[in-house]
Amino acid sequence: MPTVPQLLASAAAASPSADNSQPFHYQWDGRHLSLRYDHDRVGGKTFAPGDPATLLSAGCAIENILQLGDGIGISPLSWRLPEKGFDEGDYGYADLPSLDELGSGFDKVAHPLFDRHTNRFPFRKQRIPEPLKEWITAEREEAASTCVIDTADGIREAATLVRRASEIRFQTREAHEWLARSLRFPPADDARGDGLDVRTLALPPGGAWFLRNVSDWRRMAFLNRFGVYRALAITDAGPVARAPALVAITSPPSDRQIIAAGRLLVRIWTRLNSEGIGVHPYYVISDQLVRLDQGRMPEHLVDRARMLEQRASRAFPGGGGGERIRMLLRIGYPTRKPPRSRRLPLELVFTDRPAERPER
Repeated sequence: MPTVPQLLASAAAASPSADNSQPFHYQWDGRHLSLRYDHDRVGGKTFAPGDPATLLSAGCAIENILQLGDGIGISPLSWRLPEKGFDEGDYGYADLPSLDELGSGFDKVAHPLFDRHTNRFPFRKQRIPEPLKEWITAEREEAASTCVIDTADGIREAATLVRRASEIRFQTREAHEWLARSLRFPPADDARGDGLDVRTLALPPGGAWFLRNVSDWRRMAFLNRFGVYRALAITDAGPVARAPALVAITSPPSDRQIIAAGRLLVRIWTRLNSEGIGVHPYYVISDQLVRLDQGRMPEHLVDRARMLEQRASRAFPGGGGGERIRMLLRIGYPTRKPPRSRRLPLELVFTDRPAERPER
């Protein structure tokens, strides 16, 4: 029977992360459940602790902890972010009652967050119900906000921006090599429990073979001379152009507001899945804009990235005041049940350290 801290850590571990990297470790010390970047396991292999992609994922994990805590009756439960920044990988903690007060645990907990998943396969053309769209639009977390895009012009512009961002990504060595490292090819990689399982990518016949062969940047750079990056970007943006609706998550640039955007993201994603609606996240626009901000954009692509930034600010304006898109979601009713991404065993991402429990 799992303890309450184990259940809460399981909820956090079920949250989405960039390329399914699962970059966090959860620790229970008898009073606090803390969230930290797992430097030993993922350092140098995925986004850095203070990168917006990691902060977005941290917000998702925090929201899942608070959602499950509310679901099993731990109230009020709040999350305390550290006063310092997040570059060292400390994202704060929840202050829980003692184990005696919490009880021994629960045999089974059913909560929609455990059923949240990604669906990259085609969606039906059926429209999203108006009350659900109104709920999405009204949801906020601090200054993070949402926008539903379901007009032909809005969807067309979003698809164009995804295509242009993907063209940049497929010409950027760092982004390409990071993606290549995250790919998992069955059955050899089944036991790894993280990364992007190619079975979840809705690839056409031969797609997995092609991805394996262009994982080497030298091959990709050679093929790019013939415009292969354009063809890949068109393929990447196609599902967006055919989407019945999109959801844009935006926030101001501060680290705390990006974490708030992550909380909002997973809350909406979980609700959509619980209503039978598929969700396909696109981070490619945000990724290129962050690389531009951090000075990591290849020089020959800087002008294209700046044009992307200008058009994205008009297409996804948020609430004003410097908001930027954090995630674009393609949503719709599924045509098939997708395979699920794997997760690492809880014992690899959770530690119970009673020796460090503080005196009360």
